[in-house]
Amino acid sequence: MRHGVEAVLLDMDGTQLVTEPRNRRVHETTAQKYGGHIDKSDWNFLAGTSDRIIWNHLKSKFNHFAIGEDDYVAEIENGYLTDTHGVILRPGMTEIFQRAADRGLIVATVTNSPRKVTDVSLRAHGIESRMHLVLTKDDVLAAGLKTKPSPDPYLLAARTLGVDIAYCLIFEDSKNGARSGVAALAGTNGHGGVIQIIDQGDESQYEPTAHAHVRSKDELVAACYKFIP
Repeated sequence: MRHGVEAVLLDMDGTQLVTEPRNRRVHETTAQKYGGHIDKSDWNFLAGTSDRIIWNHLKSKFNHFAIGEDDYVAEIENGYLTDTHGVILRPGMTEIFQRAADRGLIVATVTNSPRKVTDVSLRAHGIESRMHLVLTKDDVLAAGLKTKPSPDPYLLAARTLGVDIAYCLIFEDSKNGARSGVAALAGTNGHGGVIQIIDQGDESQYEPTAHAHVRSKDELVAACYKFIP
């Protein structure tokens, strides 16, 4: 019988990198430009989804939203690539990467972001070289699967790595991302779990089915060490 975690699967935006303020700013600015508006309450269910889901929300809410889906997605991607102000490596991630390396674990990024944005973001913060796999929205869709909150991205990552999902430790920040990880682990009996990072003042993203919830660097590192002793 196998014991312990074999792979660490990490979301990128809001998890490895503190990008949510940038992401929301880009979407809010673009929405206003074309006759839409994203309220703070909208992010309660839009956070952790895809750019296309956000466009569909805006299109259904604002009848005269004046930009097509593909053009909106392209403009958002360009905004991510040009607006890098304030994007930083989340405190505690360095310790997580080191713990995984010390234990010889497989490490992968599993994100709803497109390939171009993902590669630029990981490379800019020196993360890319730590990854055994970087699975993006583009890869999931190319496989004919659904993005988060579907479990498909994490199940696909585990299959690609040749690891049983039951032995994967998943790090997420958004409710939709945590639900994706929990659904992927449903029915398993391994040593994995979902650690959800809750940013201060953003309890709206709390997902009760996650296996652990952390709200500070110390809590994040402690949870990692608990699952990876």
